[in-house]
Amino acid sequence: MTPWHVSEKDFPNNGSLHEQMQFILRYAVLALSFYNSQPWNLSINDTANQINVYLKNSHWQKVADQAPHAISLHLGCSLENMLVAIDYFGLGHSVAYFPESDHDHWVARVSVVMGRQTVEPRPAYLFGAIGRTQIYHYTYRSQAIRPEDMDNIEDFLVNFKYEDSDMNHRIHLETSSNTTLRKEIGRLVSHSDAIMFSDPAFRKELNELLAQSDYGEPWWYNTHLGRQCKIDGEMGEYVAEQESQIVSSAPVIGILASNYDNPTALIKIGQAHERIALEANLLGVGIYPMFQLIELQEMKSMVENMFPALHGKPQLIFAMGDVKKGHKDDMTPRIPVEEV
Repeated sequence: MTPWHVSEKDFPNNGSLHEQMQFILRYAVLALSFYNSQPWNLSINDTANQINVYLKNSHWQKVADQAPHAISLHLGCSLENMLVAIDYFGLGHSVAYFPESDHDHWVARVSVVMGRQTVEPRPAYLFGAIGRTQIYHYTYRSQAIRPEDMDNIEDFLVNFKYEDSDMNHRIHLETSSNTTLRKEIGRLVSHSDAIMFSDPAFRKELNELLAQSDYGEPWWYNTHLGRQCKIDGEMGEYVAEQESQIVSSAPVIGILASNYDNPTALIKIGQAHERIALEANLLGVGIYPMFQLIELQEMKSMVENMFPALHGKPQLIFAMGDVKKGHKDDMTPRIPVEEV
């Protein structure tokens, strides 16, 4: 049975808090991540009733993501899934981001208590989307997203609450349906892929990740030439072409920005992105993030110039649109919670 086959009916209502926290982690490992890298380690502190989220160093693509930037977003995605599940099962929680200043791999400490606390819970309907949300990697339907659906996707950011004591972070979402802009974004994505895959160090690092027994393969790995044994220039050309087609077909381009440009802000951007992906999934809207446009500084500068009215620092850009009728995702592999 794969990690995707998790059922809320199996939640240990009468079990210990440890058993309940352990069950909730099954939803944390279903989060989105670029190249399906799944760069998280999780632990439970029974004495303090805490769940700890750590950066998994062996799954950090340091060549492409030196900052680190993308990996912080992925960890935020996992954290948000966890919090959605905690709220859904009626538990209370509080979050400390980077709880030890000299331990930058310790991303978050989630304190869990029996019974609801004062923090307003996330909408219960989001929970149902966790087990079926992943990065959409097909061309989109040409029709525009319904205005009421866009309102639902965008509005939550106005009241999006974070559980830590520092409430100064602000996340801003801007969207555009401009045809010229999305074609230009598609061109930049293709160019970014060409730059990254032409780097021998990048290809070597990605090959090493794919060789790990606990690594889930990215969606394009099994679709190109009947499964490649290694990452090479030909695969890079294939990925660039596919991503350009996906982005150019998208009715809407979205960009998330933050007023701060620090590790905590990136985690919170990841949380916001996962929340958008969950909301969108329930509306039949697919999300395709383009982390490479922020990882490459030259691309990030171009993106920033395309959105001159953006409030804050651009942290993540993504395509979105209605999924094609009859489309059914082949869920990308996930590492079982027992292994992280």
